[in-house]
Parts: sequence; structure tokens; C-alpha cells
Amino acid sequence: MLPRYRAQISPPVLPRVLDVEQLYVHEGSRGRGLGRVLMEGIMAFAQQDGFTVLAAGQLSETARGQAFFERIGFAPGGDVGLVTALEPFAEDVAAA
Repeated sequence: MLPRYRAQISPPVLPRVLDVEQLYVHEGSRGRGLGRVLMEGIMAFAQQDGFTVLAAGQLSETARGQAFFERIGFAPGGDVGLVTALEPFAEDVAAA
């Protein structure tokens, strides 16, 4: 008779991704920090709602858009454009 083994498999730590599809600041209002304020609000909402990654795929297609997102901490994320990890996810990954 074969011995019986019991294994417990932990679920993988998967990110919850919020894809920011549109973010616009009127041309006459650019350069005043409004985009940063809007993104800070989006990031706060995402963290409160349990999202662990923000993606800015289409928003990063222009040079200006890409430069903005890189300035606020986004980095290349492969097929999804630019991404940034939110703090709770970074802590979860470090603990895993």
C-alpha cells in the first residue's frame, strides 16, 4: 500500500491591475501639476480598492505621455505599456 500524502498549495500572489485608459489635461492648463494631482487621486482610489498595479497602456503611446508617467514612477511593463506597483503589492511580494 502506498503512503498517503496531503499537500497544501498556496494560491499565487496575483496582482489586481487597474488600467488607466484616459487622462487628459486641457492644453492651456498643462504644466501646473494637475496631471500629477489626478494620478495621485487615482492611485489612492486604487490602493483603497485593493488594486496592486496601475497600468497606463494607451496613455504612454505619445512621447509626452510616456515622459509624464515615467516622471511619476511608472516603468516599461511589456505588452501593457507602462506600469507601477502600489505599496501593498510590493509588501505582499516581499513577504512571499
